Amino acid sequence: MEDTLILSTIGLSDKDQVVLKSLFSLVSDDLAKPWRIADGLDADVMLVDVDDENGRSAWEKLAAEPHRKCAALTRNRTFSAPFLLHKPLRSKEIIELLNDYAVASHGPAEDGAWRSLVLSHKQDHYTLAEHLKRRSWNQPVLLRRIGAPDLIIDSGSGSWYSEAPLARLVVYFHDQIAAEEAYPLSHRQLLEVTSGLARNPLIDLQWQSALHLGGGQLHPDLDPDRRVGLLRLPPQAREDADHLKIAEKLIAGPHTPRALAADCATASDEIARFLNACLYCGWLIVDRSPIAVAQAH
Repeated sequence: MEDTLILSTIGLSDKDQVVLKSLFSLVSDDLAKPWRIADGLDADVMLVDVDDENGRSAWEKLAAEPHRKCAALTRNRTFSAPFLLHKPLRSKEIIELLNDYAVASHGPAEDGAWRSLVLSHKQDHYTLAEHLKRRSWNQPVLLRRIGAPDLIIDSGSGSWYSEAPLARLVVYFHDQIAAEEAYPLSHRQLLEVTSGLARNPLIDLQWQSALHLGGGQLHPDLDPDRRVGLLRLPPQAREDADHLKIAEKLIAGPHTPRALAADCATASDEIARFLNACLYCGWLIVDRSPIAVAQAH
């Protein structure tokens, strides 16, 4: 008998819980694998209402765990997450969510497992990783979200500041941020708001924000069958055994993402996360020759 996958929820209202259970019974025949709703964190997928205060707090913690499968439920049309459901709940979105997770988490590392990241085409509305890559802010800025620690970015000095560690800044990594949402700071204001705060390398913020980009979806500038390489070891890769292993393979010689997944015995979504981070930090070398993909086959 096929294993039943589990969906758990956090922060959903009683009304949304009733709607979810009702829709669940209606879509069961359209799901690629059997699912059931259950309480607890030991679930295949966590559906988190990020409009709820407790849900938003839980989202920031859960989304920081690389292998945790989370989906956000919200009325906010600009909220960014690897998997997203909008209120009111609809059967089509539930089917897409659960089937996508079933394929990504339980399917083999074939073409279907390599998902391509879709970037925002709305002018000046990007994720933090994209803003940092584009250098959207040419002066120090303050970013602020309800219920989240303030984040100060000074691209000129290559620094970021916050009273909180990177793990608590995940909310900034998933949201689409309009460039004008950032509060510009004068030099005097920068000194005032960063007084007593540790100065951190901006490259660390760039790395972490890019790691969270797309939740395992490969950046559109990359291809599962196009070779990539590294000239040196990214310092941040030393903090994760999987990332260190991937980096050492790429330093030894160019690989395609697909070959990396096989050689490192690592899931495709983790390969994608690592390569995205290297790309955004400017360390990744991409073979863009016309025959690069053909040679990989």
